[in-house]
Amino acid sequence: MSEKVKEILEYHSESHNIDFKMEQYSLGNDYKKHEFLKDISAMANHPDNADKYIIIGVKEKDGVPYTFHNISNLIDQANYQQYINTYIEPQIHFEYRPIEFKGYQLAYFRIFDNKDKPYLFKKEVQVVGDDDKNRIVYREGDGFIRVGTRTDKMVRSDFEKIYKDRYSKKDRKSDLIILPTLIGFEDFPSSDEITVKILDINIENTSNTSIGFDIEMKVLKSNYYKIIANTEFERIKNEQSSNYSFGGNVVLPNFHVDYEEEEEYFIYRRTKLRNMKTAVSIAQNVPEKEVFGKEIIVIFKEPCRVGIEVILRSDDFTSGALRQKFEVE
Repeated sequence: MSEKVKEILEYHSESHNIDFKMEQYSLGNDYKKHEFLKDISAMANHPDNADKYIIIGVKEKDGVPYTFHNISNLIDQANYQQYINTYIEPQIHFEYRPIEFKGYQLAYFRIFDNKDKPYLFKKEVQVVGDDDKNRIVYREGDGFIRVGTRTDKMVRSDFEKIYKDRYSKKDRKSDLIILPTLIGFEDFPSSDEITVKILDINIENTSNTSIGFDIEMKVLKSNYYKIIANTEFERIKNEQSSNYSFGGNVVLPNFHVDYEEEEEYFIYRRTKLRNMKTAVSIAQNVPEKEVFGKEIIVIFKEPCRVGIEVILRSDDFTSGALRQKFEVE
């Protein structure tokens, strides 16, 4: 994460998700400590769910870093967390870390994964004025939001947008990365006449939420290669005698994959197992490798590309199925 902060210091200016502060936020008896509550909650309330950064020890000029100031004796993150939890709800996720940049000791807040907007004051915040009287600076129910490079008090339109975004279902196609693979088939070595490969796909869920979907893959036919299912290939091996010594093992069908043949292509589908809502379910931030279980074999007569279309269907795709075409060499 420090590399991201260094990139910001080198190339970015203040914005809705970047702020520069010369001094570390004080706690204790400092009468300005309440500004920390406003700045952090304002960042968390911005509708952009990307990480936000407040970088400490930076004096800005025209929105970009101008000079730097060493930050020593960093306040413990737990103290900041306790303070903000006392006044703001729900809990805001953030971290406070030191960083070295161009010989200076700086620090930064990263505000992240805050999807429970709005973040509001749950009780009054008072400070003692010059006249030794208590003055209310924030009231219960107050909220703040980052607008460009400034911080504004939230108004009705801000709340309406937050609740609209919360209850509008997001299309999650962009959470998935599909990667076709074509690897060697060890059970049938390639020769000068033919090359045998296994065609499959890996799918990665890049989000912090699990996702389920049904999947099929269309594989275009060609005169330059032959498509055959692995279970069918095993059956043929057992029935035919050749230069290879094959045993007579019983070949069971692949209960995870089925297929059908059309005029121009084969269609392979992952089957839905008992008690599963979808054929495939991927946990957050993990890949699902070899989705079709090495079931699809391609026997090449000469080098060429294999045309495929991958189709995913999910209740998390609000605008219809996810379709991607590839040419695998």
